[in-house]
Amino acid sequence: MNGVATECIALDVHKRTITASHVGSDTKTWKFPTTREKIVKELKQYGNIPVVLEASTTGKAVASLLISEGRELHMAEPNKLAMIARAQVKTDRRDAEMLRLIVRQRRDMGHKLSLVKNQIHALVT
Repeated sequence: MNGVATECIALDVHKRTITASHVGSDTKTWKFPTTREKIVKELKQYGNIPVVLEASTTGKAVASLLISEGRELHMAEPNKLAMIARAQVKTDRRDAEMLRLIVRQRRDMGHKLSLVKNQIHALVT
């Protein structure tokens, strides 16, 4: 995972509907039914950019579908999303942006860990 996610799709998954937010150069939020066909169709138009969703019961089912479709997937633990839950202003766009920041931090940490490992390896060999 090199680089930083500059765009992603954040999904707020519920039993009957999904609210999706594309966060990138433009931010678009839309809803669609929680069906296999609609999920694949709606996300296909954005290529293979990362998808972020909460690890809920329905979210896990959607995650299985996305993995089978070859998507880069990031599951957010509900207890780690306290900053979203505590937000004074709740909008899908802000939630999606916060999820994107979580992905960015995760990628940055992975990149930094790789750099440190490579430096240690260079020192001991």
